[in-house]
Amino acid sequence: MLYNDAVEVMKIMARFKHKTSILDDFGFYDRRAQKLKERKEKPAAATATGATSTSTTASEAEPAAPAAKPARSKGRGGKRS
Repeated sequence: MLYNDAVEVMKIMARFKHKTSILDDFGFYDRRAQKLKERKEKPAAATATGATSTSTTASEAEPAAPAAKPARSKGRGGKRS
C-alpha cells in the first residue's frame, strides 16, 4: 500500500503546473538578508557617532526563559487492581 501512495504523490508532483521556481526564492532571500544586514549596521553606526537608543523592539529583546517541563509520571498510567 505504501508504494502505491508514493507513486500517486509522484504523479501529482509531476503534473503540478507551477508559476515560480526555487530560483525565484534565492532573490527574495538575498534581498531579505541584505535588509537585515543594513538594519543591524544602522544601530552600530548610530552608536559610533555618539547617539544612543534605549528602546528595544520585541525582536531585539531577550527571549523569554523556557517554561519548566512538567514532571513525568511513573508507569503507564491508569489504575491497577
